[in-house]
Amino acid sequence: MNKITIITAATITSVFIATIVLDLFSDNIPMNILYVVVCIVVVLFILRKWNYADWKFKRWCRHNGIHTNKIEVGYNEEMRRGLYATRDIKAGDVLVEVPLASCIHEEVLPDTTLTEGDFILATKLMICDRHGGKFRGYINYMPRDPHLIADWSDDEIDRIEYPKGYDLRDVQKKENEMYPQSLKRYMDLVRSRRIILRYEGSHVLMMIPMVDMINHGTSRESNGFEIDIRVEDKYVRLYSPRNYTKGEEILMSYGDAESGRESRDHHLSRHGFFA
Repeated sequence: MNKITIITAATITSVFIATIVLDLFSDNIPMNILYVVVCIVVVLFILRKWNYADWKFKRWCRHNGIHTNKIEVGYNEEMRRGLYATRDIKAGDVLVEVPLASCIHEEVLPDTTLTEGDFILATKLMICDRHGGKFRGYINYMPRDPHLIADWSDDEIDRIEYPKGYDLRDVQKKENEMYPQSLKRYMDLVRSRRIILRYEGSHVLMMIPMVDMINHGTSRESNGFEIDIRVEDKYVRLYSPRNYTKGEEILMSYGDAESGRESRDHHLSRHGFFA
């Protein structure tokens, strides 16, 4: 049973119950109001339970020509959102196919600095969001607060027992002060999600729907997953680097933390976690 069927059935059932209640207690207006409110709460709970936001994002993907194969959005025990195999996957299978027109991207010069590139793509992301249009469904699905290192409290940094976290926080705060506060969320989204690709001889910064939901895994967990993304025939395609079994989460390494501090600093600054 799909989510639309469940939601529709829940709504009809609630309305039916409300009708019966109104007939039984037609002279008791306060009781009628109470029961109608309860029915509405039940419907809202079901919408929340079955994650209406996920359904809206999947619908947006379909409307914009984004196709997935053998994977879907799912959650682990800690309610961390990611991509999970719906069937067994073989190495070389295409997992995601996204039209270039459905990605938010910007071509930059090869010598563009990291911060400059973040600002360029974040500005485009903000413009896409504020002007509405085709990318609103994608941007609305992203986290409202990515919570990168600049937003960490002293207690959060103390818990990871990595004193350099204070320096990284100060650096990112100074970077944030260079730009309008209204740009901060978009900068954080770009920091944590953008991918750099070479396409037709150019450096292209890209936000790729669905692909940017893949979570980090260590080399051991992700079997050395170095992301296999190709631009082919005006499409961005993600290929599976290895076999997956049904139910397994698709992971990729954002950088091996075991290789040293540089990767740890990268995780904290760009992705807001400590590995």
